[in-house]
Amino acid sequence: MRPAPWPLAWLLAGLALAPASASEPAPGVRLLTSAPTCAHRRLGQVSVTLGEKAPNLRTGMRPSPVDYRLAFDKLARAAQAKGGDAVVLRGHEAAYVAKGARASRRPSYVSLQGAVIALANPDAACELALLDPQTFAREVLAREAQDVVEETGIAF
Repeated sequence: MRPAPWPLAWLLAGLALAPASASEPAPGVRLLTSAPTCAHRRLGQVSVTLGEKAPNLRTGMRPSPVDYRLAFDKLARAAQAKGGDAVVLRGHEAAYVAKGARASRRPSYVSLQGAVIALANPDAACELALLDPQTFAREVLAREAQDVVEETGIAF
């Protein structure tokens, strides 16, 4: 058996020692649909934007789809960076770019805005309206879409 070339060995070692990826949820940060009923402090606002709203002007190809789970993970990490225990979703925008008459099932652009809060007593029994990113994505897809048509150039 021939040993693996050294670049492959370095690559495998680097993957084994790589830090946790950004797609893993921020530990301890809760996603909420509304402010909690117990005492809390507001620490500011956070926002996350992923993807593109318009097709590529050079090629005309539609943008790659984005994932709500990744957007919510980034929102939770931004809240954690501000020292928050939770983030309350305050705004949401999504764009579905399709080519021709074919409908797009996944968004190509997602923007989330939230308020970062720190619970006064995180261990206290407090009613929290938790938000599940997968359920949220399904509900958004099931909603009636606004019919918006934007011309991006001259058709030849």
